[in-house]
Amino acid sequence: QRRGGGFNNKLARSIVAYRDRWNLSAEGGGNFKNEDNYWEGFGYTSTGELNRVNLGTDSAYRMNYYGTDSDDQLGFPDLSTNSRTRKDGMVDDFEERDLIFSRISDLVTVRSDVYTAYILVRIGRDGPQRRVMAILDRSEVKNAGGKVKVLSLHRVPDSR
Repeated sequence: QRRGGGFNNKLARSIVAYRDRWNLSAEGGGNFKNEDNYWEGFGYTSTGELNRVNLGTDSAYRMNYYGTDSDDQLGFPDLSTNSRTRKDGMVDDFEERDLIFSRISDLVTVRSDVYTAYILVRIGRDGPQRRVMAILDRSEVKNAGGKVKVLSLHRVPDSR
């Protein structure tokens, strides 16, 4: 999400907070620690559970942000729109409510504890940089303080 000219990471923080059962109420996000209907352990049991990240007073922390912003989206996700305005005339409909989830649903999974991360480390704005690929295993992480194992770390050549 982009607002006010800067990148907004509130939704990402809220997704992690739900996974690890954190309380973000002080920031305007939800208190996932005390949510009534959640799985007893940490993590997600399905990708559809991402739709439950909808607590808090600050809408930037909510998966259904576009379904509560009182604005009609331009074009996608609407199936039929006015060709001139690119709007469908329906503010905060189901297509907008599920917009974020529909865009990320095929990019996320809960089926693996082993992940590949491509990391770019840069010193300063225009300083030297290094790219690495890490294979990470979180299968033994059982609480928020658990440590992820680095199974492999390889330097990736810079793109040409």
